[in-house]
Amino acid sequence: MPSLYNPDWAGCPSISDDWPFHFLLIPAQLVPCGAIGLNGCGVIIRRPVLESIVLVLLVVMLGYIVVSMASAGEFGVTDLITLWAGAKIAMDGGNPYDAATLDRVYDSLPMDVGRQNRFWYPPWSLSLLIFFALFPISVLVPLWMLVNLLFSVLSVVLVFKIFHGDTIVRRAEHPRAVLLTIAVFVISCSPLAVEIKLGQVTSIVLASLGAALFVLARRSTNMSVLAGVILSASLLKPHLLFLVYLLVVLQIHDNAYRGLLKSFIIGALLLTLFPLVIRFDIYELFRHAALPPFFNPTVGAWLWSLNPEHGFLRFLPAVVTAVVVSGYHLVRRIRVTSDILVGVALPLSLILTPYAWTYDYMLLIPTAILTLLRAAEIGSSRLFVGVSVALIGANLGIAFGPAEMQYSWWYPFVILFASVHTLGRWRAAAASQKSTGVPFAPISR
Repeated sequence: MPSLYNPDWAGCPSISDDWPFHFLLIPAQLVPCGAIGLNGCGVIIRRPVLESIVLVLLVVMLGYIVVSMASAGEFGVTDLITLWAGAKIAMDGGNPYDAATLDRVYDSLPMDVGRQNRFWYPPWSLSLLIFFALFPISVLVPLWMLVNLLFSVLSVVLVFKIFHGDTIVRRAEHPRAVLLTIAVFVISCSPLAVEIKLGQVTSIVLASLGAALFVLARRSTNMSVLAGVILSASLLKPHLLFLVYLLVVLQIHDNAYRGLLKSFIIGALLLTLFPLVIRFDIYELFRHAALPPFFNPTVGAWLWSLNPEHGFLRFLPAVVTAVVVSGYHLVRRIRVTSDILVGVALPLSLILTPYAWTYDYMLLIPTAILTLLRAAEIGSSRLFVGVSVALIGANLGIAFGPAEMQYSWWYPFVILFASVHTLGRWRAAAASQKSTGVPFAPISR
């Protein structure tokens, strides 16, 4: 049965204006505590009581967000209106990539939406976005803000459980410090705040990846099939996880992964074919829609900016990386684990992808949580403090840095460096403990 968990390893809007959004994920710090009964936090609360408190706090907070922000018509609207308009036009049999058609939809809205973006999403994204067209935009804005936040909180909880956060925190020398640091990172995550403010859909990708890894951890053939279907939902933005997909596909020689790959391919085919039911020439329309040369915060975009006449430069880093990784796998098979996918492949994908925006960096939340948990498991206070300062400092840098998104290119590099350094220290500590015959546990500083 497939498992990406390796038991041998683990027991461009102004971003600064989005800072007030960082209080939105306060319940995320409570849920992981509940997984261990809060004993590790120094407080003993019965599980049913805790769940009730968390539920009440979540409902109150979400209600406040919906009433005070979504109703103001300023938050959760900018990109969501474009996605809603494109889905509505497609559902009515029109051309969502036609600027004039989109403008007519914008002009028909009772609210003043100002200048809106064009709809650039690939046709298969409509298989998921079509649900947006089922609601009036006045209902969709607060509804999606709720769902968006719930997806984000769910992803944090799932990632915490995937990497056995409850066990690690329970054994940590300072359990409350570990939980507080994770909570502060999530709450201060500027990319997440931007994503919620714009009404973006990257949370679907994050929830899909987190849920798929969580299901895979069940180590069941039937569960692996379900995981493949769940993971296919992340194809809403396939470029963001291209290296993750590649590493999973390269495991095709392993019979244990074939259920995952088959269901993932089936899910991808369904997403691809459904738009043809809406409009048979939808892919032809997309091919003729000229995608603007966005200046994104990626290596490819910066490389392209040096010579804008050669558009292929944007894709060069991703293509070269895919070729190198595939070639290396043929010579020396890469053993895929959750740590490799989340700690290395995920940040590399966001660095090398042709297109990404600052809000897409919310996908690095699992990488940060993994890094903090591994640092806590080693038991080195110096390492944990250093990693915590780097991760939270990166969030603050995005929050108070330049408003233009292309200048946030450095953010995934910081996360990647912290992750690789910590995982290297952690693996060395595990190997050292095994060589002496002592079970791996938090080691002395």
